[in-house]
Parts: sequence; C-alpha cells; structure tokens
Amino acid sequence: NVSAKQLMVSVNANGQGPAQQLLEYFYASPSGKKQATLEKNLRASGPVDLSLGLKVPLSGSADTNVDLKLSLPGNRVKWADFPPFENLKGKIRITEVNPEFEDISANFLGGAIKITSADQNSNKQNFKIAGDLQANFFKQYFANASGSQLRTMLNAMSGSIKYEGAIGFNKLGSDSNLRFDFGNWSMNAPMPAKKLAGTPMSGDLSIKTFANEKNNPVRVSWSGKIGNLYAIQGTVNQDDEVRYSLGVGTAPNLPQQGFSVNLASNELNLDEWQDFLAPKQAPTAQESEPDLGNIQVTAQVKKLTLFDRHWQDFTLSANNKKNVWDMRLGSPQVTGQIQYQEANKLHSNGLVSGRLTKLKLPDSIQDPAAQTNVTAKKPFSPESFPSMDLTIDDLSWSKAQLGQIKIKTSSNNNLLKIDSIQSNNPQGASSITGQWQGGTKNTIDHSALNFSMDVKDAGQIIAHWSTQKSIEGGQGKVSANVEWDGSPFSPKFETLSGKVSINLEKGRLLEVNTSGAKILDVLSLQSLLRFATLDLQGSLGNIVTKGTPFNSINSNFDISNGLAQTQQFNMNLDQARVAMTGQINIPKQTQDLRITIFPTIDATAGSLAAFAINPIVGLGALIGQYLLTSQINRSLQSDYLIQGSWEDPEVIPLDQKGQPVDSKTLNTIRSKDLLKEQSKPSGDNTASPAPQNNSGSNTKNLN
Repeated sequence: NVSAKQLMVSVNANGQGPAQQLLEYFYASPSGKKQATLEKNLRASGPVDLSLGLKVPLSGSADTNVDLKLSLPGNRVKWADFPPFENLKGKIRITEVNPEFEDISANFLGGAIKITSADQNSNKQNFKIAGDLQANFFKQYFANASGSQLRTMLNAMSGSIKYEGAIGFNKLGSDSNLRFDFGNWSMNAPMPAKKLAGTPMSGDLSIKTFANEKNNPVRVSWSGKIGNLYAIQGTVNQDDEVRYSLGVGTAPNLPQQGFSVNLASNELNLDEWQDFLAPKQAPTAQESEPDLGNIQVTAQVKKLTLFDRHWQDFTLSANNKKNVWDMRLGSPQVTGQIQYQEANKLHSNGLVSGRLTKLKLPDSIQDPAAQTNVTAKKPFSPESFPSMDLTIDDLSWSKAQLGQIKIKTSSNNNLLKIDSIQSNNPQGASSITGQWQGGTKNTIDHSALNFSMDVKDAGQIIAHWSTQKSIEGGQGKVSANVEWDGSPFSPKFETLSGKVSINLEKGRLLEVNTSGAKILDVLSLQSLLRFATLDLQGSLGNIVTKGTPFNSINSNFDISNGLAQTQQFNMNLDQARVAMTGQINIPKQTQDLRITIFPTIDATAGSLAAFAINPIVGLGALIGQYLLTSQINRSLQSDYLIQGSWEDPEVIPLDQKGQPVDSKTLNTIRSKDLLKEQSKPSGDNTASPAPQNNSGSNTKNLN
C-alpha cells in the first residue's frame, strides 16, 4: 500500500535444511545483525523446518518485526558453555518479545525435560516444565574439567533429582519457579554435605530475567533453598558480570563481585574435608588448579575439628583473589591474620605467611572408639606441608608456654627445608635449622636437624615437655646436630647419628622417671639427665636424693647408628663429683654405663653436733664423713655398672678391682648411710636433719 503514511514491506518465507546454515542465513539479515548475543552463544545441528515472517518499515523509526517458527524433529542445541539439549523435538516461536514453546521435549542433564503450554493471558505467556537430571551425566560431562577438587565432588554424587515448575514471559522479562525432589540423590561427602539416598529433601529455585533497561543494571537474578540448610542467591548484570552467594546454616550474603560463602554451624570437621578433597595424585605442570576468581568466606563454628584438635567458637573471614587467600582468624585459642598463596613454581606446595598474636594448641583428640573406625591416613611427606613464613607472638599448649616463635621453611621438589625456627621465652632462646628429604622409589626419607638453645631455666623447659620435673633451675647451653633415616615423625632410631652437648650450672636435681622415652625424650634434657640424676631402680636405690644441688653438668654424646656414646660426662655437686662413661642404645632402650662417684664431703660441726645429741647415729655420720674426707685415697671412690633396660636397669656396685661388691658388705654400707647424701653444713651450730631413707621416713637408730 504505497499510499499508507508508514510504508511497510512484509516478507514470508519457508525453508528446510541444516539448522546451523539457516541460523547463519538469519544472522546475515538486518534483523539478525542486531542479535549479536544470539549469534555468539547459540549453536544448533540437525535438520529443521523454518517459517519466517518479517515486517520491515520503509519509513519512520519503527523496528522490524520478526516472527520465526522452528519445527525440530530431534536436534542438538547448545547455548554458550551450558550442557546441550539432545534430541530436541517440538515447535518454538521466536519474536522480538518472548519465545513460545509447543510440546517441547529433549534429553537434558542426563534426564528428560518437557515444556508444555499453560494458561495464557494477554499480558503473560505461561509454560509448564518438568524433568529430571542424573549424577552420571555430570561426572561424564565434566570428566576432563580442570581442578581435582571439582572432580572429587562430582565423583561423590550419585542418583537423580526430579524437578517441576512454571515459566512465565511478559514484556518486562520472565519469571521461573522450580521445585526439586532430592529423595533419590546421594552425596558421599563429609558433613554437612553428606546426603543418603532415600532420605527426603526438597528445594526450590526462582529465576527472573529483566528487559534491557538503563535504570535496572540486573539482567538475571535467582534465589532458592536446598533442604533446611542451604540457601543460594545471585545476579547477572548487563555486562554479564556474575555475583552469587551460598549460605550454609544461615542466609547468603551477596558480594559486590564474585562468589561468597556464609557458614554458621555447631560442628565442622575440616580434617575430614581435607582428606576428602586431597588430590589422589599430585597435579602435573599442565594441570594446575584453576583461578577461582574472587571468593569471600565468612564462617562461625562452635566446634571446629582441624589438625586432630578441637577449636572452640571459631570465626573466619577470608577472601581469595588470584589464588591468594587472606584470612583473619578468631577464637579463644587462635587469633591473627595469615595469607595462603596457592601452589606456584616458586612454592610447589603453597605458602603460608603472616602473624598470629596467639596460638594455644588444644590437646590432640583422644577418642579410641573413633580411632578404631578411622581408615589409615596417607603418610606425611614434604609435599604435605606448604612453605612457611610465620610469626607467632604467643605459642602454647597444655602447660607449655613457648612464647614467641618465628618459622621460615621452604617446601619444593619433595624437600622440606627448615631455614629457621626461632623461639624466645623466659626459660630460654632456641634456634633450629635442618631439612627433610622425601623418599623415592629407590630411596627412603632422610631428616637432619641442628638445634641450639641458650637455657635460662632448665627445670621449666623440662616440665613443659614432660609430665615430671627432673631439674629445678639450671642455666647454660644445649646443642645437637643429628640425622636419621625416616621422617621427623617416624624416625628409624637404628640410623640415628650425630652429636649432643649439654652444659648447665646452678641447678637442683629432682627425682625423675622417664620410662618409655622416645626420640624427643632421648634428645631432651629430661632423658639425658635421667642418668645424671642416677634414677636407678636397683639394690642401691637412689644414690643422689631428691633436692641435690649441682654446680655444673658438662657432657658430650656421640651418636652412631642409634648408639649414644659418652666418654665425658661430669657432674659437680657440693658433696661429690660424678663421672659417667659408656653407651646408651636408643633403639633397644638399654644402657651400658659405668658411673664413678668421687666424694668431697668433710667432717663438720653439723656431724659433731649430731654426735653430741645421739652418739650412735652421730658416730656413724662422723666416722663416715671422716673416711670419705681423704680425697687422696682413691679407695673411697664408688663405682657402679648400670646395665639393662631403661625401665628396669640393673645397678651393680663394684669394688676397687672392678668386681661386684658382696651383697652382705653392700647391706652394711647401706645401713650406715655412708653413700647417702649428707646435708650441707649450716653456718650455726645447730644439728643437721637426719638423712632420709628411700621411703621418705627418718633413718632408724642403729642398735
């Protein structure tokens, strides 16, 4: 109609052919050129019947009207990176307003999907949707996806999920509401993700799309719930930027950009999740973990299980940018801020750095019932530990107060190198260096440590690392250079070699029992001084009694293949000098030692006073001290062999010829207390207290 005020050309066409060719023909048209997003993302294959109607204005500013009808006999259609529709059948009508569907069916997400028309009105077009999805489809479709953790999650899925709902279109966009039935779905993962097949669970999802308007930056939004625990929320803006959030036990918190997780739970076991998500094999150089983008995590957990320990009232605020995690930790046991940098060429196992103002390590979990059901964990290797550059201002556990600790290590190529571990507290300052070389097919693990400590209070240090206190006070220096086959956690004692040096002064010896000592005990002051304190459970009992002060202890041990040899162990007391030679078998926990006591006790006014008060007891003490006073006479020194196990050693007194002393003579010596510690003379003329026997009661008067 050339006389019309607004000239319009109407075009009607029908065609048949391959779907992709028809789409390319459409994209080349004036109307198709306006559909850049459609051309970029839509792909189709298989034959299709097409009916096209166009109304093109020849004047004015009106847009071209499009009416495209497609008849699909069983095609494959894919949008961007989303899973495709297979065997797509039915009819689709596409206009510049909204699509319309007529008896659409397809295979989608491993299951069947069906879209049918519902009640229509002038303002809205409604459709029903129903279908199911299968876990096996996700496993196969994402089988080659990068990221070992994603594959682990996929492999834990099984079963199917049913869904149904409605889709409505209007001039302002669309509104979809779906309901899900997870009854046949299962998830073999730690709590709270664990789900058993057959247990009821439902969910819902609402998706809204909006017309391209300047006053509304959001193009797509969604929200939903899964069961009573999970909630989701998200948006896509006009620039295709995605923001989405997951809430676990609480509402989701939509971030400004990227993805966020908001978690609130009474209990969470991260040890189980770590074991679950740990890669079954180390990723190759071509298979590094993908960039996760911007991620934010907030968590509040009443009882967190991590490193086989319980952490109470734990809070976490973390964000990830370019695979670097910044974390702020808070709880009664740990506070501070650390950074975790994921694996790269420089740190193949990642890097932990930062500063903790407080770290009070809880005791390790002791649950025999749980331990019987725990599967064997993979042995630790240097690859299990990230590099570290960490400062802890206040480190403690149980009754140990270790003070400030600075740790610097590097982990690369199956080698954990300890550049420096430094500690500083009122009891002393120490420094540790060394390395742990992981094993290969042809070699075993090998560890080496260099340890040096300036001791300010040996008694407190020993008390921190043991259940008993063997020394009170004591200052000096302890050093060790040792190595062994095996990891630092599982040493092969028969390969232990190196040197240990102890130099202490101004302390007091206490009773001690260290039966069952292990590597840390063996190389600690406690076990080495066990022999110095002469804690001997034989016929002599304790030669040096509780509370004996020492002026100095100097010793060097040479360790080879698990045998600690000493030719120089000297302990100077006020009343005697003790020398020890021999060897300690660390793997077998036995010893073969010779101890010599050189008395330095003089007759004093205290003994004379004791003689005046009780002539019988005082005479024994006076004669004993007089006999021991002559330091020139070597016959007064006492020699003992200490042999057998650590728990039940054999103590054999020797005579001057190196032969065991007769038991009758030994009993006589003991009854006169000639070898027991004598009280140090006091400055006045008061009598010294009577010596104590092994049971702690006063020695009885001799008849």
